[in-house]
Formats: sequence, C-alpha cells, structure tokens
Amino acid sequence: MKKMMGIIYTEEKDFDLKSLTQKRSIAALPIWGRYRMIDFMLSNMVNSGIQNIGIITKKNYSSLMNHLATGKEWDLDRKKDGLFILTPYRKHEKDHDYKGSTYAFRSIMDYVKRSTQEYVLICGSHMICNLTYNDMLDFHIEKGADITFLYKEEKELVDEATKEYILMDISGDGRVASFDYHRKNSSLKSICMKMMIMSKKLFEELIEEGAACGKSDFIIDIISKNVDRLKYYAYPYRGYLAKVHSIVNYYNCNMDMLNVEKRNEIFHENGKVYTRIKDETPVFYGKHAIVKNSAVAEGCTIDGYVENSVIFRGVNVEKGANVQNCIVLPNCVIQENSKLENVILGKNVRVRRKKNLKGELNYPFVVEKGQLI
Repeated sequence: MKKMMGIIYTEEKDFDLKSLTQKRSIAALPIWGRYRMIDFMLSNMVNSGIQNIGIITKKNYSSLMNHLATGKEWDLDRKKDGLFILTPYRKHEKDHDYKGSTYAFRSIMDYVKRSTQEYVLICGSHMICNLTYNDMLDFHIEKGADITFLYKEEKELVDEATKEYILMDISGDGRVASFDYHRKNSSLKSICMKMMIMSKKLFEELIEEGAACGKSDFIIDIISKNVDRLKYYAYPYRGYLAKVHSIVNYYNCNMDMLNVEKRNEIFHENGKVYTRIKDETPVFYGKHAIVKNSAVAEGCTIDGYVENSVIFRGVNVEKGANVQNCIVLPNCVIQENSKLENVILGKNVRVRRKKNLKGELNYPFVVEKGQLI
C-alpha cells in the first residue's frame, strides 16, 4: 500500500499498569509468551503493504528501541521509507513538552511532510487484534470521507470499562454523528479503536490548528469538535479485540492465548504476527515436569508443575514448584517447592524455595520487575 503511511502513538495512559510499565512503555510490554504489544499494530500495517511507519515515543523507550532495532523482522530495514522511531525533541526552547497526542503529532510534522504518501493511518499501541487496512482505505475513498475510524461493536467490552473507551454514534450508511467518552451507562455500543485514516494534508491542518489553540488530545479536543464540519465515517471490525489498559485486562488477554480458537484468530486470521527473533534453545523438560494447557516459550527449563499458564523466554521452574493460572515474564526463576496461583511475575523475578504467592482470577497478584521474593 504505497499511498498510505502509518503512525503509531505509544504514549497511552498507563495508570492501571504502573507495576508493569515503570521502566517500559505499554508498546514494549511483553505479551503472549514471546511478543511485545507493538508487534500487533506493526504487523497489521506491514501485512497491509504499508512501507513507511513512524513510531512516536516519549519516555521509557529504551526497551522498545532494543526490541525493534532496524525493523528487519518486519521487512522495514529499507533504503527508501522503512521504520522510523521518533523520539521526543523540541525545535525551540519555548516549545511544549508532550502534554498530549496533539503536541506529539506536531513534533513529527517534518517527518510527515517529507513522506510521499497521500494518506496517513494513525494507531495506538494498546490494542490486540489481527487485521489489514486495505478494505478500510477503499471504503474511505469510496465515501469521500475526511476521516474514517475503525470500530468494534461489542457490548461486553463497553460494560467492562466504559470510561476507558471512546464510543461513537453511527448511522446506517456508516456516517459518524457524535462521540461519547468518560460517561458510564452510555447507550452507545460502538467502540472507537483509535485507528483512523485521513489525508496527510488534513492531518497537518488539524494538528497545526489544534496546537495553535492549545488543544492537547487529538481525538477528544480536535476531532470530536469538528464532527459537524467534517465528514466522518466508521468501518467495522468483527474479529478478536483486546485493549490492555489495566492489570486485569493484561492478565485476561494473555490467558486468551490458551483458547485454541482465539489463538488461531489472533495469529493467523489476516496475516502473521512478526516479532524479534532470538536464538534461544528449545524448552528443556526435566523428568519431574508436568505441563497442562500452557504456553511455554523457548529457552525455558521446566522441572515442576505448570498448568493454565503463559511462560515467557528463559524461565526456570525447578523441581517441586507449582505454577497455576500464572503469567511469568522472561528470565524468572521459581525455586523448589514454591507455589504460585493467579500471579504475574515481572521480568527477572526470583522466587525462593517454599514461597507461596496467591492472587485472584479477577485480581492477580503482581510482582514487579527484578524483585527477590
């Protein structure tokens, strides 16, 4: 898709994820055994044929940059276009720091103006889905839309946490009549996935206009205020969707991987999900190992009991250890005769012998990165 560029904004609010995002952005959060959150949005764009992709960062982006490197795994290490990691910068001393998405987009306008594509696709990094944008772009052009949004109509997601979603009122022909946000018990059920297509020219105009007026949030302060002036359309998405904005969402999203149908949908429905390849050894299962309904990544040593769990790379579960309904991030060590249930272990955590950690399915116990228990 040579006529559209992609921009991924990685600075979503992470207030309810702080125990996992103290030293990394949501985009770099490990998920589903061997992936990072950014892999899904990046793979969706690549599978759509987009060859020019910019990733906006603000803070804690070292882990993200290490993961993405040159973009080789996504075929974005190119002489023309390719992958661009857009770290924070100011042109002048009086310029605003990133106080919202508007200022973030304004800071990358030089990159946008240099691009040769006619359209721009804007996405966040906290949605898990597998899709391509080709049909959405065709719909956008056919309707003569100024902006086309991707949306999901799913009552359960809205009821779960209405305040975390922007909802849309959509007419029969796909025209967006209004937006609704931060209000419980809304009658609207169409979730804006914060993925939108517009012309590069309109994008530049809206950002300059909004920044000049001190508007910080691109969707709430600028886009929603122009709903009567501009033609907004919505394009439906009907596949698997998870939004990671809390510990519970993160836990449930990982556990969804253990469901064969959901796993096949997210990893194979509309294209492959690419990630950074690491040369790890295969999993070593000791003679005492028992593993049931779990995902175990390469480089692990398992000699204990593991059930209904997602185990990331380089984890060591020693003899007599019992791990149930857990998410264990990379390079953790669970020593002999320890018992973990409904627990999320951050990266490089070491659980000593005979320790007992237990959370609840709707409130998992979280151990932060690098802790010794």
